Amino acid sequence: MKHNITIAGLSLSTKFCHKINKEQIKSIYISEEPLTTIYKSQQEGAYTVNIVAYVPTSLKNLKDINLGSGIFLNEEKTLFLNYNGVSNVNTSVQKTNDSGVLLCREFNVEYDCDDQVLENYNLYHIQFDYKLLPKKFQSVEAIIVKLINEDPVTDRGTVTTVRDDDN
Repeated sequence: MKHNITIAGLSLSTKFCHKINKEQIKSIYISEEPLTTIYKSQQEGAYTVNIVAYVPTSLKNLKDINLGSGIFLNEEKTLFLNYNGVSNVNTSVQKTNDSGVLLCREFNVEYDCDDQVLENYNLYHIQFDYKLLPKKFQSVEAIIVKLINEDPVTDRGTVTTVRDDDN
């Protein structure tokens, strides 16, 4: 399911959202944060983001929830990619300064699961591209990707930077 949208100076397009596992994965085997990679595309100002994340198996449809700016990732409308703009994020990643604060683009993978005890998960691989629009170009040092449960039990996230040799 491919979608395109322009949000706050970004042209955002989904490439895919695939469930990887066949059998449900027990909660004792999952990581607490999504694995995220980012790399520059051939096109100037364009990036490809890969997310591998554990998401609860019992998801509700999100079509009636006001989710902000973003796009649905799957046909069932149970996963939504939300772009929240740019903000300073406190992190242990040290880059150009020693403050531990990086200017990041914030992306959320949102879902709705109202189970009180989350025991079973699916593993998803999500890939999307974003391109900075020329008039709205704002350079950042990293991206942050969070998993957000609209019926919150926990929120998890990962800060990821582009390799230095990609700049």
